[in-house]
Amino acid sequence: MPETASGARGEITRADVDRASATAADGARPAGRRVALTPTQRMIAARLSESWRTVPHITSFLDVELDALVAFRAEQETRISATAVFIAAVAHAASVHPIVNASFHSDASEVEYHDACHVSVATQTESGLLVPVVRDAGEKSLEQIERELTDLTERARHGRLTRADGEGGTITLTNIGRGGIHAGTPIISPPQVAIVGVGSSVRRPVVRGEAIVPGLCCTVDASFDHRVIDGMAASGFLRSFGDVLEDPRTHLS
Repeated sequence: MPETASGARGEITRADVDRASATAADGARPAGRRVALTPTQRMIAARLSESWRTVPHITSFLDVELDALVAFRAEQETRISATAVFIAAVAHAASVHPIVNASFHSDASEVEYHDACHVSVATQTESGLLVPVVRDAGEKSLEQIERELTDLTERARHGRLTRADGEGGTITLTNIGRGGIHAGTPIISPPQVAIVGVGSSVRRPVVRGEAIVPGLCCTVDASFDHRVIDGMAASGFLRSFGDVLEDPRTHLS
């Protein structure tokens, strides 16, 4: 007779079944621990979940060559990071395609076009992902962008950002290539309508004239709010962004 039978005449009761099920479930649960999210992580989780539920994302991809960008950076009198060039490229492409540098207010069915391009830069820290803002990126030199980016990044990693440092962004940049990632499908941060990602750089065969030669390349991607940005506008913006990376001397000098 089963040891779990507790009925008056030795029969198995509903309580026996429930108790056995609970014991089996406890035994199948892997050992581990649960950790509460930090306030920053909870906020990010809530915002990204809302974005994924409510914003119809379209993501486009473009392969670009980076040899000219590497040479351009080497020519600068001061050190300019690749991320600083990406910020400048986002601002330039947004000036050509202003619909991307906008906010969508769904409650009023209105698109707000921004006069200035304030680039939110995704920054990984020990406390989670933070997104400080490089303001007026389209009006600043590469040296100014680099100094501001360095300051924001350092303060982000040491927990010294203020609330104001992360407010007012009009478009987001994420340099996923720093983690060795080839490409991704980044999630938009409403009310912004676009986010740009840059993948890792690798040597690939490229065609130049009649020759096939090794070239340093990467894949850039961007997600757009399809309620505001159609396919032509999305591809136009991403192509303009890629043009800056492939010929920075023309667009950024």
